[in-house]
Amino acid sequence: MFQINVGNIRDIIVEKHTWIANQEIELIAKMAKKMANNTIDAFYKINDKINSTPKDIEELSAIRDFMQSVPNEIEKLDGQIKLGMQVYQILEEFKYAFAEDEDYDKQWRLYGSPNDTKSVIGRQMAALEKEKDKFVNLM
Repeated sequence: MFQINVGNIRDIIVEKHTWIANQEIELIAKMAKKMANNTIDAFYKINDKINSTPKDIEELSAIRDFMQSVPNEIEKLDGQIKLGMQVYQILEEFKYAFAEDEDYDKQWRLYGSPNDTKSVIGRQMAALEKEKDKFVNLM
């Protein structure tokens, strides 16, 4: 009879499988980070536009019009937020540990971005009302 020792081959295949699985998890983490960065950047751009200081009454009106369109923008980004949260959930199931705390915090900044933007709108509405009074007094 023949005796074949496949223990070494099995170990090599297990090692390759483990390496591939780890690389896939790393790829998912990179995708999550990129997705979160893009979505958070979109919210930063919205917030920057809302927080811009108007130079005249026309700019003030344009900012107000933009602020009224923000809920539609948030709704568009909501799908990306949900997808990002699902990806972070997958990483959590694999007990993936991010190299930096900032990467972990991005999940929660992503989740909280719509509420942060709504807070910015609330604060800016009061500031724009004061600016409107200034522009009216200058006329």
